[in-house]
Amino acid sequence: MKFDLSIFTGNKFCLFNFATQEIDGYVDFDWFRTGMAPIDDRLVVWLEAECGSVGSMWHVASDTSASNSSYAMIQPGSNDTLNAPTNDEAYIVFPFSTKQIRAYYLNARVLSAAGKDGSFWIKMDNGSWAEWDNLNSDSWEWKQFPTRFNLRPGDHTLTLAYRQEGIKLDKIYLAVNTDIPTGIGESAENLCTITSVEDNEFVLPSNFELQQNYPNPFNPVTTIKYSIPFIGTRQAVSVQLKVYDMLGREIATLVDGVKAPGNYQVKFDGSKLASGVYLYRMQTGKFKNTKKFVLLK
Repeated sequence: MKFDLSIFTGNKFCLFNFATQEIDGYVDFDWFRTGMAPIDDRLVVWLEAECGSVGSMWHVASDTSASNSSYAMIQPGSNDTLNAPTNDEAYIVFPFSTKQIRAYYLNARVLSAAGKDGSFWIKMDNGSWAEWDNLNSDSWEWKQFPTRFNLRPGDHTLTLAYRQEGIKLDKIYLAVNTDIPTGIGESAENLCTITSVEDNEFVLPSNFELQQNYPNPFNPVTTIKYSIPFIGTRQAVSVQLKVYDMLGREIATLVDGVKAPGNYQVKFDGSKLASGVYLYRMQTGKFKNTKKFVLLK
């Protein structure tokens, strides 16, 4: 690879790639002089999938062969191959930062479920969604996205969404070189402790269900759980969950959108309401269910 070196600002040099006719980045003079990158210049980023901001349409499961002994996987029946999903619950969001203007390569450690294709939608910062397909693998394997991301110093956000079901995501690696990691890689900067995961695959609910809130009576916050089953070829349904007073007046909207099959929970905060008996009602298609709960201050 041939570069043209020119001074950018102060002790910065520009790296111009004649083959691609693009600027590959900027480096400090000390790096150019010694061949060593300055310490802590964030030229690599390691991220655990399950430690990102994981939407409720994703499931975190345990696997001793995965990094941090856990991974993230989209719920069965979730497929959007034509357009990226618009529901925030379909995303895993990874915040990270860089300290140099460089082109970064994106790598992911993935595993496809038996007989399943594997693909994601990905987006860097406020850019456009891009398809990342051909991720099929019958064992944990690192895959590299074919396009680089030109990043400036500062905070960034990598957003990953499901495209095809059956793909498991273990870890993310961003680097300025094309080297593909081996094994589980190095320790992630967003490393977290997973306190509750299920072994292997999870089971989808077989029926619509609205559970009794807990705690009940409550003051002032309570949790309401509900379930959406996978029926036939239907992958997602429109769901409304609202709170009413005993006169039928709407107090709050807790859920109003499309939900994929799975188990969900939502919190209700009654801190601005007077003590009393209230109703919460779930409606999706022909399924309707209403329950009472008591706010006791």
